[in-house]
Amino acid sequence: MPSLFQKIFPSTLAIVAVLALTEIAGAQQASESSSRRLRFFATLTGAQEVPAVSTPMSGTIEAEFDEGFTTVRIRLEILNAAGVTGAHFHCNRPGANGPIVLGFFGPGPLLLSGTIAEGDLTNQNIDTSADCLTQVARPVNNIAALAFAMRDGLIYANVHTGANPAGEIRGQMLPGDADDDNGGDGDGGTGGGIKPPFTPPSFSPSPPPFSPSPNPFLPSPNPFLPSPPPFSPVPFPGLGSGGTGK
Repeated sequence: MPSLFQKIFPSTLAIVAVLALTEIAGAQQASESSSRRLRFFATLTGAQEVPAVSTPMSGTIEAEFDEGFTTVRIRLEILNAAGVTGAHFHCNRPGANGPIVLGFFGPGPLLLSGTIAEGDLTNQNIDTSADCLTQVARPVNNIAALAFAMRDGLIYANVHTGANPAGEIRGQMLPGDADDDNGGDGDGGTGGGIKPPFTPPSFSPSPPPFSPSPNPFLPSPNPFLPSPPPFSPVPFPGLGSGGTGK
């Protein structure tokens, strides 16, 4: 007859396995959702301006597009900022200047709070009058077009100041995130923010250590039965004390 442990352990193991698979499926779904977002970044310096600008100012910018290309979330951080008047995305290749296609501020709806400007921008913020067709041989007239132009290296971020109204620091947008050693944070430094396929962790639950307990189904000694009398041999009739008889 199976013991109590043998009855309970298979059910417990099945419950643990179901919970593990549920957690893995949730993590995979979150990973797949995140993998459909395109992310780009740039490091902004005066050396990238055309012509180059000698300045202690520098900055970083990250841009993340939602999977439906309706919104781009911007986070711009400027170090040693002084006299900043505006910041924007422009269309053109490295080494060439181009028109503004999307303004963050000056003009634009975002605010520079201390050293950081961040927020969401939509198609309403695109400057559809920008002549990107002449500059990069394609129109950049909505968020989707901006994302794919960025993917192809045709968009740069530019920070303008009173001292350098054409731009004091600039950076070409690259696929990935700013804290990735290879141009991204592991979310796609070489693939436009696309995460690698999700690999679920291995799961091999170990059974609890087995320690047998007394079997409750085996009979135990009956405490109400009398104990047998002690054994004492009885002399054989007819034998004398000498053991020889008459």
